[in-house]
Order: sequence, then structure tokens, then C-alpha cells
Amino acid sequence: MLVLWGGLGVHQAVIQGIGTLISAIIAHQIYVRRSFVERGDPALAWVVVIWSLVLMPRSLELQEAIWTWASLVFSGLSLHVALLSHRQPSTSGIQFRSGALAGLAIACDSTQWGIVVALLLVQLNTRPAILREWLMLVLGLIWTAWGLNLGLHGLLPTSFLNPMQLPQFPFENLWLWGVLFWALVGGILLLTEQAQQTLRIQNTRLNTLLFFASMAICSTVHWDLSGWFNVQIVALQNTPILAMGIAFFTVQIIPKRDRYGTSNPAWAEPVFWIFVGTLLVLFASPLLR
Repeated sequence: MLVLWGGLGVHQAVIQGIGTLISAIIAHQIYVRRSFVERGDPALAWVVVIWSLVLMPRSLELQEAIWTWASLVFSGLSLHVALLSHRQPSTSGIQFRSGALAGLAIACDSTQWGIVVALLLVQLNTRPAILREWLMLVLGLIWTAWGLNLGLHGLLPTSFLNPMQLPQFPFENLWLWGVLFWALVGGILLLTEQAQQTLRIQNTRLNTLLFFASMAICSTVHWDLSGWFNVQIVALQNTPILAMGIAFFTVQIIPKRDRYGTSNPAWAEPVFWIFVGTLLVLFASPLLR
């Protein structure tokens, strides 16, 4: 089998390329149509592609890669639907669809169980006091996650009894610290602008950051439901959903004048080029191993 950059096979590269394109499209839709920014632009889609290349898992088999990317697609669609609930008179149907998509994401890759926590936090932030909507969200999750695992056991790629083993970042690896550093910087830049934005943009940004941060943190916790109940803490999972999440955290680092023709603080340009340099180092590091 022909091997490409960083030990990636041809069939894996095709799956990764298709998955990256689809995830960039979904992220762009969230970014523009769900009012993450006031005026739409292609910045988020490009950042998703860049982080997907930097964080691309290179040790997945073909089937694992397909189901991992499928989980990402369903996760992104779940967030896309969940963000519709802003100032809606009733969101029971929205919560059910969002939960059902989240259940599909978990059915494809059970290590992404953190989407449950993510959606609960989004609901708590947006509409915390309506019991009917909470019940519809939980029902949607159970309907697909548990229903598919019980009804199609053996056909799905994974189950709650046998979580998919995905690549991990060892904590001593500089990759992890580089990724987390820029996520922190970008998140701070986004939150410092909150007071200047409309209520819809504020809610969209906070819910999106909560969603992806919850999924990243929960991916470090593996449940073992076979036999005795065990919990194992592992290193941060190197999955496509992490790349999409980091993209939302770091999109604010891109200077605004490139997109809107407006001025920026004096520190914006140097920070941006340091960010680009870090990405180049992380991207090239597989070639230097």
C-alpha cells in the first residue's frame, strides 16, 4: 500500500480529505447561519482545514477512520440543530432532533460520549427551566444511542461495551501543549468581545465553546461497562472533533481587517504570525520524526 505524508495510506488520505471537507462545511454553516459572527466569511472553514491537517490521526484503520469521521459529522449537525433554540417559543422538536443526532454520533464512536454532557450544558445555558424540553433531549439520545446499539448489535462499528481505541496525545508531547495554549488564547479573545456582541451571538459563542470543550475533556475518560464498572483516565484524544473545536476557539486570532476591512489592536498582527508559525511547526513535525 502506498504510504503518504506522516505514514498516512492512500485510502486513509481519501477518507481524511472527504471528512475534512464535510466538517469544514458544517463548521462554516454553524459559524455563519447560527450567528457565531455578525457577518459571514470563510475564515472558520479554513481554520478547520488547517487544524484537521495538523491533528490528523494517522494510526486509524480504514473502518475506524470512516466511523470516526461519521461521528464528527453527526456531532456537528447536533450542535447545528441545538443552536436553533435561541428565543424559540418551544424547542421540544429541536431538542429531540439534536439528541437523536448526538445518539448517532455516540453509536458511531462511543468515546465521544461527551456530547451528552455538551448538550446538557447547552440546554442548561439556554433554556434550563422547561422540563418537557429536557425530556425530549434525553429521549432523542436514548432512541438512537441505546436503540441502535441494542437493535443492530454486531453491525455497528462499536458499542458501549467495546469503545473505539483512538490515537492519544501523550501529556509530555509538545503538540498537546501547543494546541491547548492556542485554544486558551483564542477562547480568551472571543470571551473578551462578548459584551460588544448581540445576545444571540453571545449565546452562540458560549454554547459552541462549551460544546467542544466538554467533548474534548470527556474524551479523556473511558468507561468500561463489561463486567465490573471501571473508569480509566487517558490522554487527550486526537480526533477530528478536536480539530473542529480548536478551530472555533482560535478563529478570533485571524486579524479582522483581512475579512472586514477594519483595524486591529497593535498586538493582533504579531500574535497572528506567531500562531501561523506554530501551526507550521506542528504540521511539519511528522516529517521530522
